[in-house]
Amino acid sequence: MKNTEDTQRIFGYHLPKPRITGVGLALCALYLGVPVVIVGALLDFALQLAFGWCIGVWCAF
Repeated sequence: MKNTEDTQRIFGYHLPKPRITGVGLALCALYLGVPVVIVGALLDFALQLAFGWCIGVWCAF
């Protein structure tokens, strides 16, 4: 069997091309999303302390 564009031969096995998976997307979202949420929460807390404005989600409770 010849190597094609869709497969790669490693140790005699034909492997498909690497691709992004659902778990990979979730990890990217966590890696990028968690710091943004933390920074946003710290900014909201700083504004609340400095000016008395509460613009965070937790202010609804």
